[in-house]
Amino acid sequence: MSSHLSDEISSKLQGTAKVALDSLSFDPLDQPDRDNVERLVKMFRIEGCNRLNPLHFVSGTVSADVLQTSLAYSNLTADDLRAPTPPTLRLPPGALIECLHGKHRVTALRESKCFYPWWPVRLYVDSSNEGKLSDGVIFLNILKYPRGSQDSKRWLARLTTSGADIAKKLYNRDTLASALRIVLEIPGQRKGFKLGVWNIIVPERCDEEIVHYLQLIYDTFVFIMGSEDALKFVDDRA
Repeated sequence: MSSHLSDEISSKLQGTAKVALDSLSFDPLDQPDRDNVERLVKMFRIEGCNRLNPLHFVSGTVSADVLQTSLAYSNLTADDLRAPTPPTLRLPPGALIECLHGKHRVTALRESKCFYPWWPVRLYVDSSNEGKLSDGVIFLNILKYPRGSQDSKRWLARLTTSGADIAKKLYNRDTLASALRIVLEIPGQRKGFKLGVWNIIVPERCDEEIVHYLQLIYDTFVFIMGSEDALKFVDDRA
């Protein structure tokens, strides 16, 4: 197992979700023991696999950006990952969760073909990736929580002092903040969002014109994609 994957202690648990087996990745150098896999296949067929027992969950790491995109892709919120029953998390095409363990049971489930191909995964975001979050991802998460709440403060703390100051000013402009949120809910609009630009725009007090422009951006993407639901497929390459 690589040092990156085994460094679970420096990661932060986001919650648990059911993830398709095809979206799970394991260390290719860690070859499963065939006797153990065959034993598990036989046990699954006779006794079932009892996947929802927390003792059987596997752990995996995912980048913060992929997790945010996957939540939107699955119509879930971060709070849903902490529900008593794990929700189903769908990853966008090509995205994978790097699993820290559980290769034997996942391989056995794939070979048994007796159950729907998913497994519960405890999702960790590596702390080394936190500083790489875009302003758009951070500000969207700030907007999701009440002003002054501990959660909003936690996200504000990821910004520079000047960035946090601009974010607070935007958040206090309710109409503008609401318009920004609907645009930032489109995954492909987050990477290019720069709070520093808004330090020039905010003092102009032309919220009505800005809101109109943001709504136009949103409506244009809806027209191109064919529906609001399809906006979750818009990535930063679109």
